[in-house]
Amino acid sequence: MHALVELLKTGENELMKQVLAYAKKHGYTRYTSTLEEAWRLSISGLTRSIAAAAATLDGPPELGPDAPTAADP
Repeated sequence: MHALVELLKTGENELMKQVLAYAKKHGYTRYTSTLEEAWRLSISGLTRSIAAAAATLDGPPELGPDAPTAADP
């Protein structure tokens, strides 16, 4: 998990550009901002949540439909 977190942190800018390009191409930006900074904030927020989860886990979590998620980053 730590390798994934490092990859996300070092590749945030490239990831943001790819996600934004995909969103534009497929019409997902119709009702959202197309400013790179807004998308950068979104990607960095996801990276922080993944990093916080990885800090408490030994590996990928098992996900289920009834898993309690209210306090889980």
